[in-house]
Amino acid sequence: MRAVNDAITACRHLGSKQLRAGALFWRAQVLGFRGRLEEALRVVVDAEKCFESIQSGSAMVQCKVLAADCLAGLKHYDEAKEVADQAIKQASGLHDRQAEGQAKSCLERIEKAEKKSKEVVAPPVQAAIATEAAAPEAQQAAGAAAASAAVPEKKGLDAAQATKRLMAIVKDVIAADDEISADSPLMEAGMDSLSSVQLVTEVSKEFAMSLSPSLVFDFPNVSSIVNHLVEESAG
Repeated sequence: MRAVNDAITACRHLGSKQLRAGALFWRAQVLGFRGRLEEALRVVVDAEKCFESIQSGSAMVQCKVLAADCLAGLKHYDEAKEVADQAIKQASGLHDRQAEGQAKSCLERIEKAEKKSKEVVAPPVQAAIATEAAAPEAQQAAGAAAASAAVPEKKGLDAAQATKRLMAIVKDVIAADDEISADSPLMEAGMDSLSSVQLVTEVSKEFAMSLSPSLVFDFPNVSSIVNHLVEESAG
């Protein structure tokens, strides 16, 4: 983060709006990956204003895409979709197919995230009650067996199983069709600020852990995340 701030300061002294806009956009991306979405949103709005002052339309589209991702990460889905739609229209007006494609992908990510947020998952306690009600005899038998021959519970995650489960989550979050190497940087595989927030949410649910919003920034690939999960589970 210091390097980004130094770059912004240098650009201010140089008086280059283009360099300053680029540095602000870079800073917003870093903040987004660290889970500081509100800050990232403020910075990317400033970046877009800088790009607007030099009439850099395509860069403004990129700023809108990042802003939409940040808004979605903050659960402001309606506003996020509105900004993404603005990005699509602006890119279309510029006849920039690449930017338009990125904006459309952004809108799809937001709609997917919104849909997932509305999915109702039964809390563990309710699930346990339902299981007990469905098979009381089995519960009693299991309790008797446990009382007569208690076996110490294995503590900690199995790294191989954790890798398999995490890889499935990663591929679903970034909608990847190709195989992803456990050692490949997730950012290079298509992870962005919104999907990194989604990943933290999904992994926290899957492994019943409280994880930092900057998980992808601190642990940039599947292998390092798995190592972190195994360490955390071991207590």
